[in-house]
Amino acid sequence: MYANRDLRHAMYFCFPDWTGGLYATPTIAGSRAGALSAATWASMVRMGEEGYLTRTKDIIETTHSIYNYIDEKIDGLKLLGAPEAMIVCIGTRSLPPPPPSLPERCLWHHGAACFLADSSL
Repeated sequence: MYANRDLRHAMYFCFPDWTGGLYATPTIAGSRAGALSAATWASMVRMGEEGYLTRTKDIIETTHSIYNYIDEKIDGLKLLGAPEAMIVCIGTRSLPPPPPSLPERCLWHHGAACFLADSSL
């Protein structure tokens, strides 16, 4: 798809200060594909403003419920930042020691992390 490696390399995007840890993606758009934008527009046309606002409220309330549940009930996880919309970032409080045979370059130095994205289907 690219004429050479330099052009492909210019597409990569890396953000080291994201609350969930290092964020890297093969394009500046990240996980926002054109199909997702088109589906969002179609949903807005179908639901109208009131339906969209109702779904948005439900998603935000669910996201805060997930955040609060993790905060109050799951000791092994830590929350990374506060949810602004529909994403909850979580990480581990600690990791078990790695096997001695694992090379240094393969070790997680900051614990494991992931994020949950809430949506309405």
